[in-house]
Amino acid sequence: MKYFLDHDWQGNMQTPKKKVGEKAKINFLIIFAAIYLIFGLFSHSPWRPLETNSFSIFANIFFNGDILAPHLASINNFDHGHIYEILGAIFAKIIFFLDPHNAARLSNLLWIALTMISIGLTNRELRGFGYGRQSNIIFLSSVGLFFTLHTFTHEIAILAAVSISLYSFSLSHRRPFRASILLGISLIIGLLSKGLIYLIPIIGISATLAILPNWNYKRTVIFTGLGLLSSLFFIGIWLFLLSLYHPDSLVKFLSPTINFSTENIKYYFINMLWFAWPAVPLFIFTLFTELSTFLKYKRTNLPLVFIAWFFLLLICESQISQVKLMVLLPAIAIMASTSIDTLQRGASGALNWFGILIFSAITLILWIGWFALSFGIPYKIHERMVYLSGNFVPELNFFHIFLALIFLAVWVISLWKNNLTNRSSVTNWALGITLVWVTTTLLWFPMIENRKDYGQIFKKITAINVPTNQCMTTNDLNDSYIDLIFYFTQIDIRKNDKNCKYTVAHKDIRSISNDPEFKSSILWEGKMPNDKKTFYIIKN
Repeated sequence: MKYFLDHDWQGNMQTPKKKVGEKAKINFLIIFAAIYLIFGLFSHSPWRPLETNSFSIFANIFFNGDILAPHLASINNFDHGHIYEILGAIFAKIIFFLDPHNAARLSNLLWIALTMISIGLTNRELRGFGYGRQSNIIFLSSVGLFFTLHTFTHEIAILAAVSISLYSFSLSHRRPFRASILLGISLIIGLLSKGLIYLIPIIGISATLAILPNWNYKRTVIFTGLGLLSSLFFIGIWLFLLSLYHPDSLVKFLSPTINFSTENIKYYFINMLWFAWPAVPLFIFTLFTELSTFLKYKRTNLPLVFIAWFFLLLICESQISQVKLMVLLPAIAIMASTSIDTLQRGASGALNWFGILIFSAITLILWIGWFALSFGIPYKIHERMVYLSGNFVPELNFFHIFLALIFLAVWVISLWKNNLTNRSSVTNWALGITLVWVTTTLLWFPMIENRKDYGQIFKKITAINVPTNQCMTTNDLNDSYIDLIFYFTQIDIRKNDKNCKYTVAHKDIRSISNDPEFKSSILWEGKMPNDKKTFYIIKN
């Protein structure tokens, strides 16, 4: 009889884990990730405000061919490269039969795959076989990723860069050369997605780990140096081309803005409590049980050092956003996966039943809202749904209803046959968040699109035949609207530019009722459902 033992990476003589059912667990992770990521990824228009910035830059690349230094239509500024939008444009060119925004979003699958592989391999290096899958399930089940993973935002590329760098540090002791190459790849993605400020946490993490007793100082410094050198060739070429064609952009890239604020600490700390759920309670439990081993084990100090330095990066940025919290999730998920097997049965049961109840309730609300909108019963809810959907007139899609019922049946059967274990609490959370997302995409997306699809009005601007060399000016239009109009029309919109022959405005119809001059010069007008204001284009 043969016995297969796990290699004792950390030298702490841990008992090898059983391999029973490992293939089934891998299959569950793959199926869960595929369903959760693909549904809703390419079936909606650019959403404001989350996607407007990235799609504005994407339009500059896709339609104008500006790869080196693309900028927002609303703000002519440049502080970092845009490798995320470039990859999106490549996907849009290849998958030409889809709308550009839908094809570009498919690039998320590549970024998330890199992230998940890095998280899984990191946890295998730090804790051993079997923990990688659990950390990925916890990561994907995070509430904060519910909408974010299905949107086009460059924060997803930064997430991949952070995950790869985390894996490179975990691998640096065993395979230093390979790890330095991975760190170089992470730096290339990070510098071309975040800017020069991305170097702050990487250098800080390296310096912190080098002084810890269980990290080899010399090896850590050499590994970091080789990583910086391996990224220098590619980044050097990009900087050289930038200096030739966009010297002003190079100056801005080399002068990152740092704006430390104590208000940012409170903002990010409070939002992390829900953004990283259900990893938060598991992370806190791990912190209490393993904090005493901080100086002893890499599995404890590496994720915590990463969290500390990237949290510092967040509070030093001038713009705050909940989406930026994504960079902390890989390290939090890795720490949280430790406590799954050691969590007390009562605590795991509470987490399990909380997930079951909350996702069952949300699914019930989604079905009731859809039924009320489609059939008018109950009438009070029907009235509210009609208002929220922007007077949307639903059409029954029996295929979508059938799929939604299948997922509902799978959820009920899984709960019926559920054997309560510590790991099943995480698995049920993954099933629940998948059920809610799939139900939302199948039943609610048409009404959500009716309220958020600005393409239905902005595409009509092309009917007034604005010359390609002409610009529009505005003094009251929100930046996100400027970016969306540019994406759908490629019209140059400038702020308070008197040289433009056209003006675009967003006004309440009551404010122009006593302005006959404005009314007589209107060339085009468009209004979103239930929007109190109307978009106008006038000729100056």
